[in-house]
Amino acid sequence: VHIIHLLNSLIDDNWHVDAPYWSTSVTPFHPGFSLILAYEGSTLAASVVYRTLSINDRKCIYRAATVVARAYQELGLYGVFRKLIVEHERELCALASEIYYSWRTRNPILWASNARFCRRVVPNLLDDSSSDPELEQSCLLAAEKLFPSVPVEQPHMIMKNVYAMTYRAEPVIRENSPVNRRFKELLSNRRDSIFSLGVI
Repeated sequence: VHIIHLLNSLIDDNWHVDAPYWSTSVTPFHPGFSLILAYEGSTLAASVVYRTLSINDRKCIYRAATVVARAYQELGLYGVFRKLIVEHERELCALASEIYYSWRTRNPILWASNARFCRRVVPNLLDDSSSDPELEQSCLLAAEKLFPSVPVEQPHMIMKNVYAMTYRAEPVIRENSPVNRRFKELLSNRRDSIFSLGVI
């Protein structure tokens, strides 16, 4: 219960929430889930929840929830966690040359960072003419396994009205980024998200 309270306090620092995100009935303490807590002294700076699952006989890492306290943002912590997670999971499947990396977001900064990290990604928000049917099928399968009751709108893999929270400060990439424009075009509702899957 103490850890759940800590996780929710970080979420409250970043979002207006309709109800607590984590509870005694909805927790990350299940098989396939991993939890990382990052402290500076006695202060909780960030939390990470991720899942691993199999998609078409290939390991998939799903970044379920990453929350960084506002005082510790813009320090590159998200990328540090990503590197640690991927290195750890690769060690557990040393024979696999490629694994899937997946996330769901309405944050253009996070999407752009993860997309750059991947060799291939769907949806490719910067090139509507690109086509990767095999990866698109894997993306839809991952979405179905993770969120079986949530429809996915193709081709941009949009999940409608899935967040019971809204940002206190809407994240945008500072420069005049085409990713910012795409998110504004595609996500008219602040509770919508884009589900993505890439190969790393």
